[in-house]
This record gives sequence, C-alpha cells and structure tokens, in this order.
Amino acid sequence: MKYVFRGSKFFKAVALVSVMGASAAHAVGSAGGATITNVDARSNGLFLITLSQPISNSPSCVTVNNRMTGNATVPGGKAVLAAAMLAFSTGARIALAEGTGACSEYAGIESISILSQGQ
Repeated sequence: MKYVFRGSKFFKAVALVSVMGASAAHAVGSAGGATITNVDARSNGLFLITLSQPISNSPSCVTVNNRMTGNATVPGGKAVLAAAMLAFSTGARIALAEGTGACSEYAGIESISILSQGQ
C-alpha cells in the first residue's frame, strides 16, 4: 500500500482516490474540434446548440449528449449565442464548448458556459 504525505500527516493512497472520485459527481461536459450543426434560438431568450460530436464528461442530468443550451437574456448568454451563430454560419470548428455542470434551461441538456473558437 502506498502512502501520500499531505501537510504533516501520511494518508493511505486509497483515501486520496476516493476523494478524487467524489469530485466526479460535479462533472462538466466539454467538446473540442466539433462543428455546430444547428442553432435554435427561441423567443423567450433561450437557445439550443447542436454539436457534430458527443459531449464528454457530462453531468448526470444529461440525456442528450450532443446539445447544449443557454440563456441569451443575460450578457454571457448573448456572447455565447453570437459565437455559436458565427461558428454555425461559417462552418468553423470550435476549440472548446464547456458546460456548467447543470441542466438549467432544459431538462436533459447541459447549460453552456464557454464557447471558444480558434485553435
């Protein structure tokens, strides 16, 4: 059995692994290198983005693994929607789409936090 030194005490490595496993409960979905195949903007300010590939490491609330959603009534959501529409209209690959770890706007679809273009 391995021991890990932390602070002024030694801990069994098994304890460290279980702490790391507990953090997986707060998964944040992400995708890179995908294209956006659809942008669905609604009159209530909510929008859905469909990606060309599955999102990895999604939280447990997710049942649709290639879509993310957001709220364009807030400044951050407006920026993400604008970036999504640009990527969709040009067919450009996104560098990163990252979620919030929650399904806030629609059940089963993770809310988007970051949409980055470029390499």
